[in-house]
Amino acid sequence: MNVVFDLDGTLADCQHRNYLVHGVEKPDWYAYYQLCGLDTPIWPVVELATNLIRRGNRIEIWTGRSAIVRADTEDWLNGCGLGALRGAKLLMRPEGDCRPDTELKARWLATARESGFVPDLIIEDRTRMIDFWRSQGIVALQCAEGNF
Repeated sequence: MNVVFDLDGTLADCQHRNYLVHGVEKPDWYAYYQLCGLDTPIWPVVELATNLIRRGNRIEIWTGRSAIVRADTEDWLNGCGLGALRGAKLLMRPEGDCRPDTELKARWLATARESGFVPDLIIEDRTRMIDFWRSQGIVALQCAEGNF
């Protein structure tokens, strides 16, 4: 089975930095991303991903988080007891890309399908992404309230 996990709000608890981008006139995305190393794992979702890997499923992580913090993100994945996720393919928003996550991930889905990777299941926190995945015929599980 091919499974895609979102990162922020799904595998990583980013609530401590949400004040920088939610409910503010001018979101500070740079500061928001710089604090990603302080996230804590959302253990039930991490355990789900780990168990799926152990059972031979292919896991990928598709995140709207900017690639400006790729090294920090990879360090976080490797250093938080998430070793099983180390080999997962990690797709990140290109630096300077401000497209909505639905457009970004739609492009990734098209590219994945062209290369033969068709997600059977997607784990996400955002309602609009869940709606998008389901519109594409993909089973999508929402792990948190994500109406933002």
